[in-house]
Amino acid sequence: MKKILIYSDGACSGNPGIGGWANAHKKSNGTKLANYGYTTERVTNNAMELKAALEAVKAVRHPRDIVIVTDSRYLITCWAHDEEWLMSEDRPNHDLWVEFIHAVKNGKHTVSFEKVKGHSGDEMNSLVDRLARQQIKEARHKLYEDD
Repeated sequence: MKKILIYSDGACSGNPGIGGWANAHKKSNGTKLANYGYTTERVTNNAMELKAALEAVKAVRHPRDIVIVTDSRYLITCWAHDEEWLMSEDRPNHDLWVEFIHAVKNGKHTVSFEKVKGHSGDEMNSLVDRLARQQIKEARHKLYEDD
């Protein structure tokens, strides 16, 4: 199975607050492909971290060995548990974990997480951090437009 390395990050303005998420990967020719979004609902930073990883998995079209590079201890710690623990209805972000696991299974992917230190100068981590924070600004503009 082909391997793909995807960087992901989530951010909130307030915790909970409005949130943004982003993920990106480099193609073999060096081109960077990014995927990002926001929510104007009150969410937690952990929910946005998970949303970034979820959207990364959903964007992969063919079965792959997906390595998600993240600065989120939450994602790495939770993923170390079994599926039953993750899908427990009393688990924070239950709906996102269920969707994440289904996306992995439906795509016939394998997924692992790799830790990168946040704000350490890693080019791709800096990119997804910047894009996630930019999405928070977009969400704020959306809120003000709707008033």
